[in-house]
Amino acid sequence: MRKSIPFCLSVSFETHNSASSRRGFCKTGIMCKQMRLSILFIDDMKPLVTIMENGLEKLGHRVFSALSGREGLEIFRSNPVDVVLCDLGMEGMDGWEVGEAIRKACEEKGVPKTPFILLTGWGYDQGYQERLVDSGVDAILEKPIEIEKLIEVLGSVVK
Repeated sequence: MRKSIPFCLSVSFETHNSASSRRGFCKTGIMCKQMRLSILFIDDMKPLVTIMENGLEKLGHRVFSALSGREGLEIFRSNPVDVVLCDLGMEGMDGWEVGEAIRKACEEKGVPKTPFILLTGWGYDQGYQERLVDSGVDAILEKPIEIEKLIEVLGSVVK
């Protein structure tokens, strides 16, 4: 039986009125408002899905959400998605398997692979680096999610 590790999520989605914010920059100096993305967020924890969905929408992104890997794949196949954010530890189909399935779906369609960010509350394992090459995963972020880091990683994987 898989055991869950509790974690605390603290995400701040602030709107700034400064001149740099009006140009589309977050307080970190990273462009975020002008990069409007269609994001698929997959996690089996409904409260986290709701928080991330609301926060990413406040930043101007379109968000599709799923509570399982299989549901996420259905959404991916029927909607235009710029980037996928997916939890690692889910029942049925884990984040690595979702990443591989999305990579294969893109290959079958003959389109470039959709950027895929794996989220983990289990800490970073050195073995993850070896899996990145063939998995379809472009980046790994640890929970709790820091919004500035998420925006930075989104900017690096979405060209």
